[in-house]
Amino acid sequence: MPAGTVLFSSRAPIGYCAIASNEISTNQGFKSFLLKGEISAEYVRYYLLASVDYAESRASGTTFKELSGSRAAELALPIAPVAEQRRIVGKIDSLTGRSRRARHHIDHIPRLVEKYKQAVLTEAFRGDLTREWRNENPTAIWSSRDLASLREQRETYVKSRRGSRLHRTGAADAHELPAGWFAAELSDVGSLQVGYAYKSKWYATEGVRLLRGANVAPGRVSWEDEVRLPPDLAADFTEYRVDAGDIVIAMDRPIISTGLKVARIKPEDAGCLLVQRVARYVASDLVDDDYVWHLINSQHFIDHAVTQATGSDLPHISSNDILTTPVPLPCITEQKEIARRINVALSWIDRLAAEATSARKLIDHLDQAVLAKAFRGDLVPQDPNDEPASILLERINAERGEATKGKRGRKSQA
Repeated sequence: MPAGTVLFSSRAPIGYCAIASNEISTNQGFKSFLLKGEISAEYVRYYLLASVDYAESRASGTTFKELSGSRAAELALPIAPVAEQRRIVGKIDSLTGRSRRARHHIDHIPRLVEKYKQAVLTEAFRGDLTREWRNENPTAIWSSRDLASLREQRETYVKSRRGSRLHRTGAADAHELPAGWFAAELSDVGSLQVGYAYKSKWYATEGVRLLRGANVAPGRVSWEDEVRLPPDLAADFTEYRVDAGDIVIAMDRPIISTGLKVARIKPEDAGCLLVQRVARYVASDLVDDDYVWHLINSQHFIDHAVTQATGSDLPHISSNDILTTPVPLPCITEQKEIARRINVALSWIDRLAAEATSARKLIDHLDQAVLAKAFRGDLVPQDPNDEPASILLERINAERGEATKGKRGRKSQA
């Protein structure tokens, strides 16, 4: 097909449309419209984009919809005068150019949102978020009993790991922390439990759900791919029961394109059983649940635990990688204040992200509205001085008739 041919996808999904910039060959999934006379290719392309539902209504097929060549040739096309076609195309170009720029800016918002969230978390765990609060609350510090408990828990964990691969970068340097903060690790303020390796032959369609790595998505639990354990068998594994509020971490491929595979169990997810290579972190009384949740979701955790992952095809983090994560730890009162401020900031950021998503949808609808208005004749003013479209069609028909006569003559001579 020569340059200028309008290409239209005629197999599901129907509606992709483009103009060939040079000579091109197409497969059966596309219909090629080679335009006659002065009809604008851009005008036809915009019309086809505005008429996807119309084209689909003419398609047939059971396995997948396809618009046949004969039915594609029968698609009705409203022809405006040549000058008006140019005005319509120019106006659509202008308006869709603006919406394209707006869409481009909005598409950057998710990345900016994530960067801003991480900036908030960095400030929080550096102590900057509550600097003024500490000045106003000088008595909010650790008690000697709590400090002794933290140190005792540290020693207990280190002893339990003797002879194993104990990768420790050390807790956060005390001299880098605000006065009164404790340089802790996750092992000091909570416990980690790894799930059980249930046999696949035990799986059933009814019973207690099993929480596998595939069910842990960034920030939520997904049950799209679900397996269960019969109730009589599940009764033997109650120690692996997951409760509301527990933090669960996928230890295999812990980070994906949409984020870190860590979730907080909601009431509707509670009661499931932990599976091997999924870990449950339970915070002690010395750390606020929200505080540790935000820390595990921060770049601070990723830089320590996730970067220690072993294996190239299936990266895996160990319980030790998780538990040796440094935790900058203020007293419980300041932890709660930090968590409150983080929640307020992230809630505001999430509202902005939701509004951006809504705006993105509105822009897509706006483009369709512009196209619909254009081919109702409402987008640009009509000019009575324009050559009528009927004359253009007469000229095209005349050219077609001449071409047909020429072909017949050559056939007769042959």
